[in-house]
Amino acid sequence: MKWQQLHLIHTGLFASWKRPFLTRSKLRVWTEAMRAAIEESELVTKKDLQIELAPIKADLNLLKWMMGALIAIAIANFSKQFL
Repeated sequence: MKWQQLHLIHTGLFASWKRPFLTRSKLRVWTEAMRAAIEESELVTKKDLQIELAPIKADLNLLKWMMGALIAIAIANFSKQFL
């Protein structure tokens, strides 16, 4: 979002809070600034997050299995000492 757009949003909202009504020009400035800000922003959807996090989940599952195997070996070695 550009600084000019933030300024327009801020001045438009501040002016509308000072008075109980919005004039058409203030409402137009505010809606145009919001429209421009929304068009320029990159929204992340749930699907995007799932795609990006899939490799990390796979690595974590592998690490879980590796830790489980290491713990099982450690328990087996420990119990072998007493048998």
